[in-house]
Formats: sequence, C-alpha cells, structure tokens
Amino acid sequence: MPRDSRGSALCYEKSVKLRIRPFLAPLAVVAAGILYWRSHVMWATPPAGAITPPIARAPRDAAPQIPKKRAASRDVTFFAVSDTHLGFVPEAREQLVVDTMGAMEGKAYPARVGGVVGKPRGLIITGDLTDSGEQDEWNRFLYFWGSTPTTPSAAGLEIPVFEVIGNHDNGPGPWISDRVAERHGGKPYAFDFDDVHFVALGEAPDDNALDWLERDLGRFEKDVPLIVYFHRALAGPWADNDWFDTGDYKGRIAKILEGRCVAGIIHGHHHATDHYVWHGIDVYKPGALKHDAPTFAVMHIANETMSVAYYNYAEKDWIWSQTKNVCSSMNAAEH
Repeated sequence: MPRDSRGSALCYEKSVKLRIRPFLAPLAVVAAGILYWRSHVMWATPPAGAITPPIARAPRDAAPQIPKKRAASRDVTFFAVSDTHLGFVPEAREQLVVDTMGAMEGKAYPARVGGVVGKPRGLIITGDLTDSGEQDEWNRFLYFWGSTPTTPSAAGLEIPVFEVIGNHDNGPGPWISDRVAERHGGKPYAFDFDDVHFVALGEAPDDNALDWLERDLGRFEKDVPLIVYFHRALAGPWADNDWFDTGDYKGRIAKILEGRCVAGIIHGHHHATDHYVWHGIDVYKPGALKHDAPTFAVMHIANETMSVAYYNYAEKDWIWSQTKNVCSSMNAAEH
C-alpha cells in the first residue's frame, strides 16, 4: 500500500479515538441526565411561549387549606361604643370618654363579674362616626379616635380603634367608607386577638359582605369564638323600614352564623344601652355618645367564659353586667 506523509498522523488519530471512546459513553449518559434535569426540574421560568401547567404547591402567603382550630385558652379584653357623631356631639364629651377609657385598666369589675379590667386590646366603634359624613368631621374623628396599634390618637387614646361606618357617614357618598377601608385593609375586614375572630361588616352586611363573610368563616372551625359587629339593628327599635330590613340580609347572616361559636354581635344606630337575644345569639348595644346613652361596654373573654359590663362614664359606675359561656350560641342552636 502506498504511504503518504499523512499516514502516521492518521494512524495516531485513529489510535487516540480508540483509546478515548470507552470514556465517552458514561460521559454522554451524565450529560443527558443534566439536560433532562435542567429541562424538567431546574427551570423556574419556562421558555418564551411555553405553556406552564398549574403549580400544585400553594403560594407562601395563601390562606391555609386546613381551617383554623380553636385554641386551648384565650384572654382578651376589649371595649365597644357607638355613634360618636363628630360634628354634633360636643367635643368635651368625646374627650371625657377617651379619658375614661384610658383609666379603666385595673378598675374593679362589678361583684357578679369579679376581678379587675385588663389591658384592652382594642376598641370597637359601631358606626355613625360623623354626623353628616363631611371631611372636617372625619378629621375630628381621627383626632379623638384615630389610634392604631402603634400610634395613639391626638386626644391621647392609646387603645387601637376598629371602626365601621353608619348611615350618617354616607352623607356625601362613600368617602368615609373608603377612608375606613384604607385604615383597615378592606370593607368588610377581620382581625384576631388570640383565637377570637373579630368581623367588621360596615353599616350592615349586604350581599357582597355576606358572600365575603361565608368565605372568611370557611377558614375557621365552627367552635372558634367570633365577635361580629356593624351599625344597623337586627331587632327592636330602629330595626325596620330601612334597606337592611328588606330582602333576606338578616336571614342570610343568621344562616351563616348558625351552629358557630358567636360570642356576641355588637351594633349601634339606636343610641341606647341594651342587650337582647337574636337567633340564640347575644346582641349588645353598648351605648352612644349622641343623646342619652352615656355608656360603653367592657368585654372580657377568658378561656370558656365571657363577661360584659356596661360602664356609665357620666355617673362613673357600672350599670349592667353579664357572665356566660363564650359559646352559648352553639348550645342554643342545639335546642
């Protein structure tokens, strides 16, 4: 066979290929595995135009899929009042109530309740924050009652306030309703102290609020204690001839709350101090700054017991109190 100048080079190349070929097979397997892993596992973002299947894992901030359970214990003190009516009520009265509430911690309860008032975690105000819904009235409301968990009001109130609107706050439209939503993250809204779930339903629960309420309570077991509050009345004086009394709003909320541990419903509107039972649920009217109901409610949920006491800030004395099982509404629903 003729030889040329490339013969030795060709022979060397063939020899090298024969020597390295045994190592290529396992390397190829490893490379193929890396490519598969990259294409099927590692990519956090698919190539442009790719269709991404839904991710089975819930986002980190999603609501838990398992309903929240009742805790073994709880100790929550909170206050409630209604109808502050800034723009109508003398501001000296607003300041009197702010100062009185600020001095309640450590005060002895009525004898039938026993003990002393603990540090209040929050103050519920059930509507008619202003007399006609004007911006200057809202600014005065914030002066007295605009406290947050981190900042007291200008008037010196250190208890965080969780308010809802009333019919008077709608005077020029939803402006104040929007401000309340900005303060609390929505309308309606909810929050928790220990395992007690507080639900704020605005002037009164309409269809949108009731739909929201069903979804919200779907995150909780039925024996988790609830406090529900809004402005308009469910029964008794000033409970009829308004939009909340027409349609099936009251029937729907009764059905949604049926069989749940509703520690109480709180409302205003009537400018009165009162208590009644509605569909087996205790309903509280804590008093109003407007007209002749100079009281506020001091409420305490401790483990399985709830106490409610009305304090008259004009006479500086307790005028009514109650102690009950926190889930008495569940027992009533069973009978």
